[in-house]
Amino acid sequence: MRDLNKADRIIDAAVAVGEEVRLNGVSFEVSDPAALLRKARAAAFKDAQTKARQFAELAGRRLGEVVLISDEVVGGPHPMAFAGAAAEDRSSVSPGRQNLSVHVRVVYSLV
Repeated sequence: MRDLNKADRIIDAAVAVGEEVRLNGVSFEVSDPAALLRKARAAAFKDAQTKARQFAELAGRRLGEVVLISDEVVGGPHPMAFAGAAAEDRSSVSPGRQNLSVHVRVVYSLV
C-alpha cells in the first residue's frame, strides 16, 4: 500500500472480517532503495579509502592495490506491533523512518 490515507480503512476492513483474516503487524520499507544504497556505498568506499591512506601514511608506507572489497547492507523493514485496541481507537498509521546503511570493507596492499 502506498497511500497511507487509506491505511486505517484497510486495517479496519481486515479486522472486521473476523478470525478468517489475521493481521500480524504493519511494516514500512523504502520502495526503491537501489539509488540510496549506491550513494551509501560510494560514501562508505570513499571513507574507507581515506582511512586506508591515513593508516598507510602512519605506517610509513604507500597504499597499494585493492585486494578485497565486501559490503553488508544494514536496515530494512521492521514490523510495527499492531494491537486490536488500536483499531478500536481508530488510531492513525503514521510513517516512521527507516535507516539504510552500508558497511564496506576494503583491503589494500601496502607498498
